[in-house]
Amino acid sequence: MISPAARKHAADHRVSDGHRGALFLRELAELLQHPEELDKEAP
Repeated sequence: MISPAARKHAADHRVSDGHRGALFLRELAELLQHPEELDKEAP
């Protein structure tokens, strides 16, 4: 049986990963809208 504390931690972890994933996908979508930006070097 999984303790309530362990379940809470797992739920928090998914939310955190989901937010990070959403930020990545937003940035990826922006880059795909402007592919010429992919040739530039990162600052």
